[in-house]
Amino acid sequence: MKTLTHPRRIVWLKIVLGLLFFFPVIISSQNSVFPEKDAIWCIKTDFQPQMLLYGLTGDTVINEKQYGKLYQLSDTTLNIDEGGEYIGAIRTEERKVWLYPNISNSDKELLLYDFSKGKGEGITINFFVDFEFEASVPSFFLTDVDFPKIYDLTEDTLNRKHYKIEGNSIGQDEWIEGIGSLRGLFFYSINFPIRGSYYYPKLISLKQGDSIVYHNKDVCKEPFCWFGVGVEDTQQKQTALLYPNPVKEILHIDFGEILLPVRFELFDPQGRITYTQTLITSHSTVTPPPHSKGLHHYRLTGSDGKALQSGQLLIE
Repeated sequence: MKTLTHPRRIVWLKIVLGLLFFFPVIISSQNSVFPEKDAIWCIKTDFQPQMLLYGLTGDTVINEKQYGKLYQLSDTTLNIDEGGEYIGAIRTEERKVWLYPNISNSDKELLLYDFSKGKGEGITINFFVDFEFEASVPSFFLTDVDFPKIYDLTEDTLNRKHYKIEGNSIGQDEWIEGIGSLRGLFFYSINFPIRGSYYYPKLISLKQGDSIVYHNKDVCKEPFCWFGVGVEDTQQKQTALLYPNPVKEILHIDFGEILLPVRFELFDPQGRITYTQTLITSHSTVTPPPHSKGLHHYRLTGSDGKALQSGQLLIE
């Protein structure tokens, strides 16, 4: 005797199987409030001559919790062996983003973002950040700060929530799910008065994997302009003379009154360092490496680590 399956049961079975198939994707989308690995933030500040690059790569376990490692980067390759400096670790749990800073005598993790809050709710942050003028690596200070309320909550065409936040001491800020603050990775924290002034950083771009997931073209035409991309030479104080440009075989550099030695760095359009040389004479020469034809970006750095000058070179 045959048993017939009711058509409605078949339809419901297909719906259930479909939900089971897509359910992990839905859960993954809901939990993706912040990058967990292979991410690079490019940030512009008013007090640094160069852009700041932070990268999230690799993982570690602290107090039995899984974290991604956060580094200060020297280029956009996530190659921490090329000048990367470990500054902390980041994890996400229940729509909250936690930072475990690399500071001595502290085992306290800091609440970096809280995407669990709704419109009209306040957020408590327990730290702020300070920067030295000559250094890009932040210093973290533990405190008790009552962060202001979320005054608006919207959603964009990519289904990412935008949190607009306002407070008396820090002005306004905006967080975006999957990206963070539009004022940079550490958002409001570096708006605190530093040596008598206020600084308002801006997020230029966020790269995750091979994709640019955010790019503020009003700040810079290119996603990474740390080494002068998208910045007119007239906006910089040019103290070294580089010629000829275009470069055919040899690049000449006259330093004038600049203190030596100076480090010369060459970058490809993707921000990767392709050549470095330490220059020790007031008139120096650089021979570009083979197979380096095309438009490149250069940077001159003093012995104190300060960026002196940057721009573009066309190698023929």
